[in-house]
Amino acid sequence: MSTKSFLVAAALTTVALAVPHRNKCRDVATYEGNPLADVQLYPDPYYVNEIETLAIPQIQDEGLVAAAKAVTKISTFQWLDKISKIDLLNSTLHEIRAANDAGA
Repeated sequence: MSTKSFLVAAALTTVALAVPHRNKCRDVATYEGNPLADVQLYPDPYYVNEIETLAIPQIQDEGLVAAAKAVTKISTFQWLDKISKIDLLNSTLHEIRAANDAGA
């Protein structure tokens, strides 16, 4: 193979590899209704504890106390913003599994 043929083959190979390939997209999942309708959400115990021990004792208005207690029943994300919260996340996941095993 001559040098010229080699360079042409190398250039064509590079171009062939650089050109995007058109792959057929996979089918998109479909569903009817709300896929999360039967999912039971779980309030973050860390956040619930902060509301019950820090916020509620400082609230004077009974209406706001009732509202704060209602918030403790709402599921929230559990923030993993510190390494120290890894153990908390682990224990929460174990609590959720135990609740599920008990029929929750």
